[in-house]
Amino acid sequence: MPYSQKSTPHVPDPPTVLVREGGVPFRPTPATDPLADWMDLMEAIEVLCPRWPARDQPRASRGFVL
Repeated sequence: MPYSQKSTPHVPDPPTVLVREGGVPFRPTPATDPLADWMDLMEAIEVLCPRWPARDQPRASRGFVL
């Protein structure tokens, strides 16, 4: 069956790049020590709440295991 050729050649679409696969892998290095940041956070929490609030009832547990 004769047919006419299209005036513009078909150019396939480029493959879709997902965000996870795109770009260069980058993991920022922390500017400060993460442990020091965590200790600063714990100090701030201790300043805001120096004592743990009293519980109405103690927790009933048979022990804590992993």
